[in-house]
Amino acid sequence: MKRRNEKTYAAITVFGITFLSIMYALAHNVKFDMPSIFMIICSNIIAIYITLNKDYISPIFLLGMAGVAVTMLYISFTFDLDSGFETFLLTTALVLLIIVYYYFSVIYSDKKNIVIVGVAAIIERIMGNDKYILILKGSGRKALIEIPGGSISSDENMVLALVQKVREETGLTLTKVSGTDMVYASNDSYFYKPFHIETTYSGNYNILVNTFVCESMGSYNNDLDAEWIKIDELRKLMKNNADLFKEEHIGALREYLKYEI
Repeated sequence: MKRRNEKTYAAITVFGITFLSIMYALAHNVKFDMPSIFMIICSNIIAIYITLNKDYISPIFLLGMAGVAVTMLYISFTFDLDSGFETFLLTTALVLLIIVYYYFSVIYSDKKNIVIVGVAAIIERIMGNDKYILILKGSGRKALIEIPGGSISSDENMVLALVQKVREETGLTLTKVSGTDMVYASNDSYFYKPFHIETTYSGNYNILVNTFVCESMGSYNNDLDAEWIKIDELRKLMKNNADLFKEEHIGALREYLKYEI
C-alpha cells in the first residue's frame, strides 16, 4: 500500500508540473501550436503511465532518461526556439527528472527489499503420439531460449496476468493453467499453487518466477521466433546445452522433465 501511495503521489506531481508549466506559459502569452500541445499531452500520459504501472526500471534506462532531460534543458536554454516548443522541452525535461528522482529515491534507496515477481508458462500440446512444449528464441547478442511470460505488477492477479502476457507475446489463448484448480479465496485473497517457483538474487534485488504448466488453443504469431519442441528433444538439449536457456527457466524445465508430465 505504501508503494502504491508513493506511485500515486509521483504521478500527481508529474501532472502538476505539466499543468503549472502550461499555466505559467499562458500567463506570459506563450502561443502553442498543435504539435507542441500534442507532444505535451503525449509525454504527460506516458510519464503518468510509467509511474503508476512500473515497479522497476533499469538503472541504465533511468540514466538515459536523465541524459535526455539534460539535453532538452540545454537545447531550450541555448537556442532561440518557438515559445510553445520551448515550453514542451522544459516541461518534458522536468517530468523526466521527476520520474528519475522517484525511482532512484523511492525504489533504489531500499533495493534489498525489492522483489520482482514474474510468471512463466510451460505450454504443452499433444500432436500425434508425442508431447511438445513451446519455446521462444530470444533476441539480442545472447539470444537465449525461454518460455512465455514476464514480470507483473504488485497489484496484478498472477494467473490473469499470465494469460494476458501469453496472449500478447505469442497469440495463444491459454485454456488450462495448472494450480488454478486448487485455488481458494479468503478475505479477497487468492491462493495459487504454481508448478515451480524459482528465486534468483541478481543486482541487489530478488526475482521470483512462478511457473505454471498450461494448455492452449490456436497458433502462435507468424512473426514470433518460436517452435514446438518434443519432450525428448528438449531433454537432450537441456542435458547437453543448458547454458542456451535463460537462467530463471532452467529449474522449472528440469523439474518438468524430471516428472515427465
